[in-house]
This record gives sequence, structure tokens and C-alpha cells, in this order.
Amino acid sequence: WDGKDENNRDVGSGLYYILLKDGSFNKIGKIARQR
Repeated sequence: WDGKDENNRDVGSGLYYILLKDGSFNKIGKIARQR
């Protein structure tokens, strides 16, 4: 994962915080480790 969203915008730590609270961080973490 290059740290950008689908629109190629830089994603900040705020998104990580939201995903972590939302429980979606684990899903992205698994995807990132597969690459």
C-alpha cells in the first residue's frame, strides 16, 4: 500500500485513527502485508 487512497491523494494519520476505531484497520493491514 503506497499510503494513498483510490483518488491518489495522500492519506494522513487521521485516516489510520478512524480505521482503527472502526475496526477496518486490520483489513487494510492484511492487504498491505500481502503486497
